[in-house]
Amino acid sequence: MFVPDNWEYHEPGGPSGGTYMIAKAFAPDGTYDTGMRIQFIPGVKKANGLTPKEAVAVNVRIRKETEKVIRECPPEEFGLFTRICIETRGYPVKSKPKQEYHLISAFWWSDQLDLIAGVTFGAPVEEWDSVKSVYDISGNIKIYDDAWVRAHAANGAGGEASKSSNAPPPAKGSAAAPATPQQHDTGLDAVVKLGSIQFVNRMEDLQWRLGTRPDALIASIQAMREIIAEELQSAGIKEPAVVNAMLGIPPKGRMRVWLIGWEGMLSANQHRELTRKLESVPPPEVRNGPVALNLTLELNGAKAGNIDPQKMRLPDEWREAVQGKPVQLPDGLPESIWTTEPK
Repeated sequence: MFVPDNWEYHEPGGPSGGTYMIAKAFAPDGTYDTGMRIQFIPGVKKANGLTPKEAVAVNVRIRKETEKVIRECPPEEFGLFTRICIETRGYPVKSKPKQEYHLISAFWWSDQLDLIAGVTFGAPVEEWDSVKSVYDISGNIKIYDDAWVRAHAANGAGGEASKSSNAPPPAKGSAAAPATPQQHDTGLDAVVKLGSIQFVNRMEDLQWRLGTRPDALIASIQAMREIIAEELQSAGIKEPAVVNAMLGIPPKGRMRVWLIGWEGMLSANQHRELTRKLESVPPPEVRNGPVALNLTLELNGAKAGNIDPQKMRLPDEWREAVQGKPVQLPDGLPESIWTTEPK
């Protein structure tokens, strides 16, 4: 999450909570005049009987009835999520009835996941012009699920991903991976098709780590598929198989790759060389902790069928590193995981 210099960050829900805030300054009671709140609300229908879509509609209707609407944005689809936004001016702070605020709110909902995510950025109207750029970077967020990423990774960076221009700026001293994957190639699909993507991280962590759009991740996955296809064709491997590649991307350093289920297909030397080539692919920029994801790959026309996230096979190196201790993955993995050279 981008926090401007001299601004403050606060998680009132604790490290694993669902509310995150930044502000120019927090009062002792946790309130602020200029800042942004991000909130994840699971179990919406279970709690109040409304679907997430209905609950968002109620919230937006209240905003329209109590504030002056400046603009609205139409619904956008991101896999399981739908996003809308509304920009208003009004007097929402009861303790300051004469203070007018400029507000932008964006809502994502998923009836299938029974989840709402909301972002509201606001400031006194007289400060808005001086802080709007903070919203442009920190608040203009997109939430996406693994099915949406998977679809875009299989079809290149077309559609909404390539049209969006609100990616966060690279962190100081780092280089962003190129976000220019080639368009969908049926020949590549015939050799290496992406069956699924499963993120190891908690969903609420991904946005602060991976950024507002997955273009760079899609570019990395596309490049890796091309490398694998070239290696299979070079080795004359034509047998159908379903295999996995676990990617580990730390905030600094190279991407780690663990090939899982390739036994009997590659020799030890081929396995090591393919791993080396895959780890040379420029990774997407991540911040505030590592990102890990599992790619299910369908080789030479194989079909993976339904994927059970609870049965994701983890790298043996991970199991050995944690020595049976319960840890939060991938954060609880030791530093050696990210620095070990391919064997």
